[in-house]
Amino acid sequence: MIISQNEIGDILNGLSRVIKFYARMYEGKGVERDDLVQEGFLAAVNLIRRHSRASLDHALKTSLRGMVRDAAKRLRRGGGALQMSICAGEDDEPKWLSDFIADARAEEEVENVELMYDMDRLLDPGEKRIAIMLLEGYTHAEVGLELEISQQAASKRIEKMRCALQPLRERYC
Repeated sequence: MIISQNEIGDILNGLSRVIKFYARMYEGKGVERDDLVQEGFLAAVNLIRRHSRASLDHALKTSLRGMVRDAAKRLRRGGGALQMSICAGEDDEPKWLSDFIADARAEEEVENVELMYDMDRLLDPGEKRIAIMLLEGYTHAEVGLELEISQQAASKRIEKMRCALQPLRERYC
Protein backbone atom coordinates (compact mmCIF):
# COMPACT_ATOMS: atom_id res chain seq x y z
CA MET A 1 0.00 0.00 0.00
CA ILE A 2 1.32 3.46 -0.94
CA ILE A 3 1.78 5.92 1.88
CA SER A 4 0.10 9.32 1.31
CA GLN A 5 1.97 12.61 1.59
CA ASN A 6 0.05 13.48 4.77
CA GLU A 7 1.12 10.17 6.31
CA ILE A 8 4.71 10.82 5.21
CA GLY A 9 4.57 14.18 7.00
CA ASP A 10 3.26 12.49 10.14
CA ILE A 11 5.98 9.83 9.98
CA LEU A 12 8.69 12.47 9.52
CA ASN A 13 7.26 14.48 12.39
CA GLY A 14 7.52 11.39 14.58
CA LEU A 15 11.12 10.82 13.45
CA SER A 16 12.20 14.41 14.02
CA ARG A 17 13.79 13.88 17.45
CA VAL A 18 15.50 10.67 16.34
CA ILE A 19 16.97 12.32 13.26
CA LYS A 20 18.19 15.27 15.35
CA PHE A 21 19.75 12.84 17.84
CA TYR A 22 21.60 11.00 15.05
CA ALA A 23 22.74 14.33 13.60
CA ARG A 24 24.17 15.30 17.00
CA MET A 25 25.99 11.97 17.17
CA TYR A 26 27.80 12.43 13.86
CA GLU A 27 28.33 16.19 13.62
CA GLY A 28 31.76 17.74 13.92
CA LYS A 29 35.05 17.67 12.05
CA GLY A 30 33.65 19.81 9.26
CA VAL A 31 30.10 18.45 9.21
CA GLU A 32 27.29 20.74 10.35
CA ARG A 33 24.35 19.39 12.35
CA ASP A 34 21.85 21.13 10.04
CA ASP A 35 23.32 19.32 7.05
CA LEU A 36 22.96 15.99 8.82
CA VAL A 37 19.40 16.78 9.91
CA GLN A 38 18.51 17.47 6.29
CA GLU A 39 20.31 14.31 5.16
CA GLY A 40 18.41 12.36 7.82
CA PHE A 41 15.06 13.64 6.58
CA LEU A 42 16.02 12.86 2.98
CA ALA A 43 17.12 9.36 3.97
CA ALA A 44 13.84 8.84 5.85
CA VAL A 45 11.83 9.97 2.81
CA ASN A 46 13.87 7.60 0.66
CA LEU A 47 13.13 4.70 3.03
CA ILE A 48 9.44 5.60 3.20
CA ARG A 49 9.15 5.61 -0.58
CA ARG A 50 10.96 2.27 -0.95
CA HIS A 51 9.15 0.29 1.73
CA SER A 52 5.61 -0.78 2.36
CA ARG A 53 3.89 0.22 5.56
CA ALA A 54 4.46 -3.28 6.94
CA SER A 55 8.24 -3.21 6.47
CA LEU A 56 8.80 0.50 7.14
CA ASP A 57 9.34 0.34 10.92
CA HIS A 58 12.00 -2.32 10.53
CA ALA A 59 13.71 -0.41 7.70
CA LEU A 60 13.78 2.82 9.71
CA LYS A 61 15.12 1.09 12.84
CA THR A 62 17.85 -0.78 11.00
CA SER A 63 18.89 1.71 8.31
CA LEU A 64 18.31 5.34 9.29
CA ARG A 65 21.21 5.68 11.74
CA GLY A 66 23.64 4.15 9.24
CA MET A 67 22.37 6.43 6.49
CA VAL A 68 23.04 9.52 8.65
CA ARG A 69 26.47 8.14 9.57
CA ASP A 70 27.26 7.51 5.88
CA ALA A 71 26.11 11.03 5.03
CA ALA A 72 28.52 12.42 7.64
CA LYS A 73 31.38 10.39 6.15
CA ARG A 74 30.47 11.55 2.64
CA LEU A 75 30.27 15.19 3.71
CA ARG A 76 33.63 14.95 5.52
CA ARG A 77 35.21 13.67 2.32
CA GLY A 78 33.68 16.58 0.45
CA GLY A 79 31.26 14.36 -1.46
CA GLY A 80 28.40 16.81 -1.08
CA ALA A 81 24.82 16.33 -0.03
CA LEU A 82 22.33 13.98 -1.61
CA GLN A 83 19.99 15.64 -4.03
CA MET A 84 16.28 15.30 -3.32
CA SER A 85 15.73 13.98 -6.84
CA ILE A 86 17.96 11.00 -6.04
CA CYS A 87 16.02 10.18 -2.89
CA ALA A 88 12.49 10.92 -3.93
CA GLY A 89 12.64 10.24 -7.64
CA GLU A 90 11.31 13.71 -8.40
CA ASP A 91 12.82 16.74 -10.08
CA ASP A 92 11.67 19.26 -7.47
CA GLU A 93 11.63 19.03 -3.69
CA PRO A 94 8.03 18.76 -2.49
CA LYS A 95 6.90 21.96 -0.75
CA TRP A 96 5.63 20.09 2.30
CA LEU A 97 9.11 18.59 2.84
CA SER A 98 10.98 21.88 2.54
CA ASP A 99 8.45 23.50 4.92
CA PHE A 100 8.82 20.60 7.35
CA ILE A 101 12.64 20.84 7.31
CA ALA A 102 12.51 24.63 7.79
CA ASP A 103 10.14 24.22 10.78
CA ALA A 104 12.41 21.55 12.28
CA ARG A 105 15.44 23.84 11.94
CA ALA A 106 13.61 26.77 13.56
CA GLU A 107 12.48 24.55 16.45
CA GLU A 108 16.01 23.21 16.84
CA GLU A 109 17.51 26.73 16.91
CA VAL A 110 15.30 27.69 19.86
CA GLU A 111 16.22 24.44 21.60
CA ASN A 112 19.94 25.06 20.89
CA VAL A 113 19.81 28.53 22.48
CA GLU A 114 18.11 27.11 25.57
CA LEU A 115 20.63 24.26 25.72
CA MET A 116 23.62 26.61 25.40
CA TYR A 117 22.23 28.84 28.18
CA ASP A 118 21.75 25.83 30.45
CA MET A 119 25.23 24.47 29.64
CA ASP A 120 26.77 27.88 30.34
CA ARG A 121 25.13 27.84 33.76
CA LEU A 122 26.28 24.29 34.64
CA LEU A 123 29.86 24.18 33.28
CA ASP A 124 32.98 26.06 34.31
CA PRO A 125 35.18 27.65 31.58
CA GLY A 126 37.50 24.63 31.34
CA GLU A 127 34.57 22.25 30.96
CA LYS A 128 33.05 24.53 28.30
CA ARG A 129 36.29 24.30 26.34
CA ILE A 130 36.15 20.49 26.52
CA ALA A 131 32.47 20.52 25.51
CA ILE A 132 33.31 22.61 22.43
CA MET A 133 36.08 20.18 21.48
CA LEU A 134 33.69 17.24 21.83
CA LEU A 135 31.06 19.02 19.74
CA GLU A 136 33.71 19.53 17.06
CA GLY A 137 34.30 15.78 17.03
CA TYR A 138 37.45 15.43 19.11
CA THR A 139 38.08 12.04 20.68
CA HIS A 140 39.02 11.71 24.36
CA ALA A 141 42.64 11.18 23.30
CA GLU A 142 42.58 14.33 21.16
CA VAL A 143 41.08 16.32 24.05
CA GLY A 144 43.91 15.05 26.25
CA LEU A 145 46.53 16.08 23.70
CA GLU A 146 45.00 19.53 23.31
CA LEU A 147 44.87 20.07 27.10
CA GLU A 148 48.27 18.42 27.61
CA ILE A 149 46.84 15.77 29.93
CA SER A 150 46.50 12.00 29.59
CA GLN A 151 43.57 10.39 27.83
CA GLN A 152 42.48 8.91 31.15
CA ALA A 153 42.45 12.36 32.79
CA ALA A 154 40.45 13.74 29.87
CA SER A 155 38.00 10.86 30.16
CA LYS A 156 37.57 11.52 33.90
CA ARG A 157 36.82 15.19 33.24
CA ILE A 158 34.34 14.27 30.53
CA GLU A 159 32.64 11.80 32.88
CA LYS A 160 32.38 14.54 35.52
CA MET A 161 30.80 16.81 32.89
CA ARG A 162 28.31 14.10 31.94
CA CYS A 163 27.18 13.86 35.55
CA ALA A 164 26.79 17.64 35.74
CA LEU A 165 24.84 17.69 32.47
CA GLN A 166 22.56 14.74 33.27
CA PRO A 167 19.53 16.98 33.90
CA LEU A 168 20.00 18.48 30.42
CA ARG A 169 20.25 15.05 28.81
CA GLU A 170 16.91 14.15 30.35
CA ARG A 171 15.37 17.41 29.15
CA TYR A 172 16.78 17.61 25.60
CA CYS A 173 17.35 14.02 24.51
